[in-house]
Amino acid sequence: MPAVQTHIDGSLVLKRFRRIVVYSRVILVWHVTLAVATVAAYLWASDLSHFAYWRRAASSAVILMAAPVILPYVVSYVSARRIQTPKFLRVAMYLATLTIGCGLIIAFDVGAFGVPNQGVMFVLLSIQAYIYYWSGRVTAGQ
Repeated sequence: MPAVQTHIDGSLVLKRFRRIVVYSRVILVWHVTLAVATVAAYLWASDLSHFAYWRRAASSAVILMAAPVILPYVVSYVSARRIQTPKFLRVAMYLATLTIGCGLIIAFDVGAFGVPNQGVMFVLLSIQAYIYYWSGRVTAGQ
């Protein structure tokens, strides 16, 4: 009868740790990339003819204008920081959920579903944040 292995080999633990670190960085970069794409589409579709870009606080005003669109990605990343899995499929499914949500919001921003309405946009962003939050929790195994 073979002896039962009661400890994990150090190299396996190191590989698992490296995989977790890489996946954490990929998740962060993915969030930033999708947030930038969504903000760009949102600002592109917005009427900025009245925007005084030469004024002193113009950059702060743009950030405030884009805050509702950025919020789901902030909520999602806070939820995703708990993801400590070395399993590629879980992380890939989470990133696919983020990408599909981003695509739908961008399609709504550019008018693929009709003229964008601010009230509907608020509801969609709330639903998006909720889905991202729970997707991160499910991926983290909580």
